[in-house]
Amino acid sequence: MSRFFSSLFASKPKSKAERYGLKGGVRVVDTPHPVPSVNEAPSEPEHPEDQILFEGDGHDSIPIRDSDDELGPVPPVPAEVAGAIVDSAIYLDIIPGVQEMRTMIKQVLEHIQGDDKIKAETKILESDCEFLFDRVQSLKSTSPELNDEVMRMRKELKNTLGHLSHYGTTPAVRARSGLTVLKRIERCHVAIERIRKKLQLIQGAETLNMQQQILDVQQQMLVQQTRAPTSSLEREIQASEEELQRIMRQQTGKK
Repeated sequence: MSRFFSSLFASKPKSKAERYGLKGGVRVVDTPHPVPSVNEAPSEPEHPEDQILFEGDGHDSIPIRDSDDELGPVPPVPAEVAGAIVDSAIYLDIIPGVQEMRTMIKQVLEHIQGDDKIKAETKILESDCEFLFDRVQSLKSTSPELNDEVMRMRKELKNTLGHLSHYGTTPAVRARSGLTVLKRIERCHVAIERIRKKLQLIQGAETLNMQQQILDVQQQMLVQQTRAPTSSLEREIQASEEELQRIMRQQTGKK
């Protein structure tokens, strides 16, 4: 009998609500933890403007990214090209910059796939660089400012090669790649002009026997400016943008 009363008071009997799975008048239901989806959306890209390159109705301007490298806006970098792009010159090996740039310009020409306008603009770039590179090498300057400008040029040539190595096969991708390469060449021209100005400053600080060389540089600048490669390049960029928009309108079925 004592054992019966002991077991009776050992545990408090459940209320009627508790026996029916209710707590405070509300039925208690075990909610399982949500199963993570296998198709979770990828994380936001570092530069989302690159991802919308071909979204939209084909009438919008091609997005560009601002830059802090003094060479102007950076053209979009598609995901398949991102691994070949150098964002900072600090990632480049410290080697004789001028000789490497000569080699890289030749590599750019070799990588161009049947696009005559890009090849023509690259040859103009090569011609403008040749005289300037000779002056840089003959001066043998250790100026860190001049070296910084040379490194900028090296970086831009390397990134141009990155785009050429992933040129694509479809008309839209090839049109996009061609436009991007032209804009990279435009940035190379800005880099050349910065090297030229820095070179003039250094030469201006040399002894009087360098004056004739300065005059030679200035004369060569006049010859190059007469050709006005920048105007030609701007026309090619405009034509490439129009061609890309035409392809996009065809793909989206819009006029």
